[in-house]
Amino acid sequence: RGKYGRESVVLTDVRKPSDEIRSEGPYAHLNVLNYDEVEEIVVNEGIDWIVHYAALLSAVAEMNVPLAMAVNMKGFENVLEIARIHNLRLFCPSTIGAFGPTSPRHETPDITIQRPRTIYGVTKVYGELLGEVQSCSDLESLCDVSSHTCCLCVCLCLQLSICLFCLSASLTYLSVCLCLSV
Repeated sequence: RGKYGRESVVLTDVRKPSDEIRSEGPYAHLNVLNYDEVEEIVVNEGIDWIVHYAALLSAVAEMNVPLAMAVNMKGFENVLEIARIHNLRLFCPSTIGAFGPTSPRHETPDITIQRPRTIYGVTKVYGELLGEVQSCSDLESLCDVSSHTCCLCVCLCLQLSICLFCLSASLTYLSVCLCLSV
C-alpha cells in the first residue's frame, strides 16, 4: 500500500481483520477455496494483479493434511484459473520447503531435484509445476520461433520464485510475476 497507494491494494484474508487493518485501506473477508467469492472480488474491485500467499504452513499442514491439500492446492488452482480467465498477473512465492533431503544444500542449481518430505512442501511443488505447465501452454500461443526460450525463462523464474517486474506488452497472462526475455 505504501508503494501503490492505500486504495489501490485490497487486502483479503479468511480471518476477520482488526480495526487497525480495516483503517489502513480496503479489506475483504475471503476464503480462497470459494472460487465464486474470489472471482467476485476480482471483478468488482477491478483487480489486475494477485499476490497469492494463502497457505497452511508446515506444522499446521501436517496436523490437518486434508485441509492443507485443499487450501494449498485447490486454493492455488482457483487463483490460477481466475488469473487465466481474467488476464491477471499472479505472483505466488515458493519456499525452501519445496526442497527435500536429496536436494543440493550449497549452490543449488535453478533446476534440481526437490522431493520434499512434508505435505506443505509437496503442495508447493505441485503449485510450481501447475504454474509451469500453464505458463508454457500460454506462452506457446504467444511466441513463435522462440517459444522454447520463453518456456525455459518461465520455468527458471518459477523455480526461483523471482519477481522481476519486466513485463512484455504482448504478454497477457503470467502464472507468477515473470520476466519474459526473448
